[in-house]
Amino acid sequence: MTMDAETLYRLLPALYRLRDEEQGGPLKALLSVIAEQAAAIEEDLEQLYDDHFIETCADWAVPYIGDLIGYRGLHGVAAKVSSPRAEVANTIGYRRRKGTASVLEQLAGDVTGWNARCVEFFQLLATTQYLNHLRPGHPAMADLRRQATLQYLETPFDRTAHTVNVRRIFSGRGKHNIPNVGLFFWRLRPYRVTRGTAKLVKEGCYTFHPLGLDGPLFNPGQGEEEIEHLAEPVNVPDPLRRRILYDELESFRQLLADGKTEAAASQGLTYFSSRLPVFQIFKNATAIPAAEILICDLSEWRRPPNQLAYRPTGKRFNDNSPDPKLPIQVAVDPLLGRLAFPAGTNLANVQITVNYSYGFSDDLGGGPYKKDTLVSPVSARVSAGGSTLPQALASVGTGDGVIQIDDSATLDGNLTITLGPQQDLVIQANEGTRPVINGAVTIVSAPGAEVTLDGLMIAKMVRVTGAEQMMLTLRHCTLSPVEVAGDLTTKPLATPSIRWNDAGVHGTLILDRSVSGRIVVGSDVRVSLGNSLVDAVQEGGVVLAGSEDGREPAGNLRTLGSTWLGSVHVRQLESAEQSLFLGPVTCDQTQTGCVRFSYVPLESQVPRRYRCQPDFAIRQAMEEAKTRHPGISASELEQIAARTKARLQPVWTSRQFGHPGYGQLHGSCHVEIRTGAEDGSEVGVFHQVFQSQRESNVRTRLAEYLRLGLETGLFYVT
Repeated sequence: MTMDAETLYRLLPALYRLRDEEQGGPLKALLSVIAEQAAAIEEDLEQLYDDHFIETCADWAVPYIGDLIGYRGLHGVAAKVSSPRAEVANTIGYRRRKGTASVLEQLAGDVTGWNARCVEFFQLLATTQYLNHLRPGHPAMADLRRQATLQYLETPFDRTAHTVNVRRIFSGRGKHNIPNVGLFFWRLRPYRVTRGTAKLVKEGCYTFHPLGLDGPLFNPGQGEEEIEHLAEPVNVPDPLRRRILYDELESFRQLLADGKTEAAASQGLTYFSSRLPVFQIFKNATAIPAAEILICDLSEWRRPPNQLAYRPTGKRFNDNSPDPKLPIQVAVDPLLGRLAFPAGTNLANVQITVNYSYGFSDDLGGGPYKKDTLVSPVSARVSAGGSTLPQALASVGTGDGVIQIDDSATLDGNLTITLGPQQDLVIQANEGTRPVINGAVTIVSAPGAEVTLDGLMIAKMVRVTGAEQMMLTLRHCTLSPVEVAGDLTTKPLATPSIRWNDAGVHGTLILDRSVSGRIVVGSDVRVSLGNSLVDAVQEGGVVLAGSEDGREPAGNLRTLGSTWLGSVHVRQLESAEQSLFLGPVTCDQTQTGCVRFSYVPLESQVPRRYRCQPDFAIRQAMEEAKTRHPGISASELEQIAARTKARLQPVWTSRQFGHPGYGQLHGSCHVEIRTGAEDGSEVGVFHQVFQSQRESNVRTRLAEYLRLGLETGLFYVT
């Protein structure tokens, strides 16, 4: 029964209520206070009952319920363990399947946020089988005729028998042995581009990448919330393979040649199902059917035929009737991200757009991922077939405004933005889009103006002209550090990606979660970087300075969680935290500022360092050597320092712009760098991936759920 004031008041005799109304209602006011306290007690009693259940208990009760079942907390770096409530709720269910490969895979995915696959290597050993328990599907010899099986050799989906490997799996070197279980992780995430403009390379030949770069297409991954079976290739964000897609489409066309309807033949499609095809190609607004796509190797840009003949299944050997021919509209190479149309195809006035997925380590640079930085209300919108960006800029004029680009199309041509005094201008990409400006952006400064570019990919430089003091913010943007030649080879961009060094210039440059090439700014331009990557491309290149040769300093610098692939010359380094400098850093003023938990080459001239590599590891190694050998000579200490410095060199998955593993530290990179940040994560731009914490989460859970006598190893597929 709810004890509200009106209910209590109606329970009183009518005489008391009449007297109370005559005196102004003091009794009713008293009952209101009593009812309020009764409601609080009633709510507290209901909550006490709810606190018995993990789904409804208060947040403070979750650890206590977890203690009852022996739950151990984890680093909250993945969505499913950011709050322990869900994991505590699932613990009983997981323990009922304790020790099985499916629950190990489920746990690995939950506590890391990465796609995972569990492999019991003892199932793949080439051994003499017990006659009462034969395994016909595990022959000791590889069948060289099964191309689909050989495609996955030495991958997490390898089903070929192997001889025993006695090395320890924990080290990552040994795999196939009786006690070994492997957990494979896909660290790269798939990002879906919708109706992006394909880049014309030469007549009839295009790339999926809008700048003309080669790069593999990724499977978007048909993931599962609850794992009912071990992950298959279609469930993970893996680079697409030519042979697998070729076989699927060839089988599809063969069914059509056999007289099946398209609806019936498409029932067997996995990668090209109507729900989420791995890629689509559009001629203007018309999608090319999957039956008219040919998968092949386009490394030499061979043009495909416009039709293929297929012999119907069951056709007699002596039947000389013509075989049906099916049309081919386009050939696709998923490994290189290329597409080519048959010779003679009329592509005049035809816009080629594509849907596809690419892989990358994190939400960085211009990409179609969710952002929390969109500004509203929107003053003008830009889209294919609608207003152009110059028209939107003209409509906003010199007043404050927000221009939003609503698709992932490529906008060709250079762009000039002329600002007005105190103007606040934002040009942003809409949610789920990645617009591309295939040209240079020139900003004419004005006093007190602010410009924000958000979510864009820019093929050439951003140039700020004029000496007026203003602020430029690049957020979730990619400024290509390279340019693509006609043969698809890349070379460093001829101009800096950002130039702002006119005489007497003052201002502030901010990069947030962005990728850029070389930056040249004046000594009175303050630069601030957060979770960004700046690449000089060539070895020994200058990545930030006041001049292209690096002799003049840029202004004051503040950097957090960023990667600098080149040398830096600034007037003052205000602070550098959890950042990675691949080249030497030169500060003209070292009296103020601090460098903390970063990687800075020893020859750098910077303010005081705190727990920075490699000097911190060198100092520890030398102190340890002095403790063990009190009489050690200076030359021996120098040798120890040299060896430690050589050991602590960053190792990259790739330094090639456009590669899925661009800027990612390789798994063989030394632990001092991979755990050198203040919170134990890696230094550099992917600090917020929290890879070391994810690994710790997995090992914590494996100790609880692994069967007795088994050993595990963690392997990274991407």
